[in-house]
Amino acid sequence: MPNILVVDDKDSMRDMLTQTLSEEGYRVDSAANGRAALELVRNKSYDLVLTDMKMPDVDGLEVLSGVKEHDDETSVIVMTAYGTVETAVSAMKKGAFDFITKPFDTEHLCVLVNRALESRRMQAE
Repeated sequence: MPNILVVDDKDSMRDMLTQTLSEEGYRVDSAANGRAALELVRNKSYDLVLTDMKMPDVDGLEVLSGVKEHDDETSVIVMTAYGTVETAVSAMKKGAFDFITKPFDTEHLCVLVNRALESRRMQAE
């Protein structure tokens, strides 16, 4: 069962994602900010990190970089309500698996999560 870390400074979004992914059968941890997320990543292995872009202190791109430094094979999906082409390109260049703009359909998110985890599985083989 894959381990997923959800990082979002908004409680409602974090809770909704945690519940949705748990119902899909994943083990889900959550962090309310980037600093807490990076601490979790240092202490536990995750198959996928789903992070918000705009957060106080440590933003989504810093979380992405920190995750990739720790374990380059961890997939990262970046979420944002402020999607621009430049931000998406920047995230992808830093190694994000994908980029999704809020609000999004949870079914679409689950498809992305499955795709990211399948890609990680393929790389491991």
